Amino acid sequence: MENILEEVQGEESKKTIGKRRLLALATLAAAGLSIKPLIEKAHAASGQPLYIGSAENAADDGDETMLTVKVDSAPMQDIWEGLVPLPSALTVKNTGIQQSSPPVHHPPIGILGICDNGMGVSGLSDSHLGVHGRSTHGIGTAGKTEDGIGVQAIAESEDGTALKVEGKSSFSTVGSGTIPRLRKSFTVSVASGLMTDKSHVSVTLTSDPTVLGGDAAVSWIQRDPANSRFTINLTKAVGRDTTFTYFIVEP
Repeated sequence: MENILEEVQGEESKKTIGKRRLLALATLAAAGLSIKPLIEKAHAASGQPLYIGSAENAADDGDETMLTVKVDSAPMQDIWEGLVPLPSALTVKNTGIQQSSPPVHHPPIGILGICDNGMGVSGLSDSHLGVHGRSTHGIGTAGKTEDGIGVQAIAESEDGTALKVEGKSSFSTVGSGTIPRLRKSFTVSVASGLMTDKSHVSVTLTSDPTVLGGDAAVSWIQRDPANSRFTINLTKAVGRDTTFTYFIVEP
């Protein structure tokens, strides 16, 4: 019983401290004094408000903040190009301008999610988009990693589709070149790290390789990942300069 009373008194003490802290900050603000140093050192207890411009930590392990709003409609907002209806429970906007010179790689960020041992940002939906990324002139959604997987698409059943692309797609492992006339083989160099000793290399001739008829086709591909290159071996020498495209992918 004494332990329970101590816990209740402790919670009441936190709430009292929170109210006293608000009154103190309001008094300082009314007097024209800066309250930022006090806010920066804050550790919010459960039930206390968050302060804009401060770095706050929940006082108790397991505490989480949840915002639930029923939004059936919302005014038009110019979040994307033009005006679109955006019924949102929470909207965060960064109006800062990148000041560094030369510019840093990343522009200002609206929302940043950080987690040491889990997911930084997670989006869930029963019937629509779990996470939606959109940009008018830049990258809608980006995923990066040093030695893992930048972006992973998973279909959890045979009825699902792991990845669907609408519109043009571009891969750094796709390229093109020209085989000079009278050559029966041709070596192509690629950027370091784009090919392994198990890579699947597809090559398609995209112009007529002969002058007087006969078939000149791709016979086999010799991979040389140590030197970041592969060699196209043909069934016969091409009778004219012959263009080709290639695609490298991991099995």
